[in-house]
Amino acid sequence: MKKIKRLLVCSLLISQLYVSQSYSAPVQVNSIAAVVNDSVVLQSEVETMLENIKSNASQSKQTLPDDNKLRQQILDRLISENLQMQIAKNKGIKISDQSIESAIADIALRNGVTVEEMKGHLQSQGISFNEYRSQVKKDILLSQVQSIELGKKVRIPDNEVEALAKQISAQNVERFEVNLSHILIALPQNPSALEESDGFELATEITSQIKGGGDFAKLAYTYSADAQALDGGQMGWGKVEELPPFFSEKLATPKKGAIIGPLRSPIGYHIIKVNDVRSTKQVLNVTEVNARHILLKTNPVFNDEAAKAKLIELTQKIKSGAMTFNEAAKEFSDDPGTAAKGGELGWSNVNNYDPDFANATLNLNKNQLSEPIKSSFGWHLIELLDKRTSDKTNEGYKERAREIIFNQKLAQEVQIWERQLKASAYIKITDGYVKE
Repeated sequence: MKKIKRLLVCSLLISQLYVSQSYSAPVQVNSIAAVVNDSVVLQSEVETMLENIKSNASQSKQTLPDDNKLRQQILDRLISENLQMQIAKNKGIKISDQSIESAIADIALRNGVTVEEMKGHLQSQGISFNEYRSQVKKDILLSQVQSIELGKKVRIPDNEVEALAKQISAQNVERFEVNLSHILIALPQNPSALEESDGFELATEITSQIKGGGDFAKLAYTYSADAQALDGGQMGWGKVEELPPFFSEKLATPKKGAIIGPLRSPIGYHIIKVNDVRSTKQVLNVTEVNARHILLKTNPVFNDEAAKAKLIELTQKIKSGAMTFNEAAKEFSDDPGTAAKGGELGWSNVNNYDPDFANATLNLNKNQLSEPIKSSFGWHLIELLDKRTSDKTNEGYKERAREIIFNQKLAQEVQIWERQLKASAYIKITDGYVKE
């Protein structure tokens, strides 16, 4: 099976949702805010999100721009998400309950609470856990779409991996994590001289306002084209080396309260604020698995039900001794890279696998067969041959560097791709709903 990097499940966005977002009562507006190809964004979606933002801002005593500007930001985000959800539907991408539960457990862990404690916190904030769970599912789905659509475009030069691995190694004993806020002044692809000049002028003016005591969050709500705009630009905590190079170069020795920018990137001008700094120590403990699998790919004739039924049949034959796993893989597996080897994948960092495949493998005991498992590649029957956890600090530097660079480059591709999606789609915003 082709290996892919485990997706970063919008961790900053999701954790921000857990930490700060509260939901107000839904606004009963049923009119259409925008037509997006053959789908729609309802005014109720926009207005409910607007009320949520205003409620959060009131609790944190945060100043907001006028409602119309917020509606523009919200509608832009919802249109972008709508287009990506259409792709997910057309490609039949689905997220398993197991993936959702694992993501929620990870969010709770990173916030230092149990899942039950998190549920209690959400309830105290008036947030339905089912609604929260749906949001997590949506964020995972969007990440899957972005990885599938853009992952193949990401090129990771060996020299970049080597350089970042050395940086991680040098900082391994003690290094920095930073809590950042961010504003993006977006520019079109191949901007004209006037567009370039106007973008830089606006970014410079915003930076001056911030350094003069201006409200960063309000300016982010008003001007930023980044996904965190509706969180007041808040990016949350992250390791310095995981940031885009044009950020990390300016944060070699980060200082709390520093304002950095404008910084030019391929997608526009960036302004960042260092909200806080902390030092951390790291040892890379890696869980490795030695597994084998049988992959069945679906098509219009051989659907999910047929694939699942076939794997159940093969499981029964293997357990009864009528056929060995090796024989079944060679005869039936659609993974050309492993079928001839009886499905054997060999030892590998479990994080290299599709999330659903990885989760299923980690839950197996040695020599145990899985239930039929669906991943983004198809349906699998997995047998865990062995599992080990080891300190791979030295060996893990390059792997970690490669993962970081992949996610950095993917994030840039997503920004460009979202603009292209909008440019090629039919989008009609209801007259008068938002004013330019």
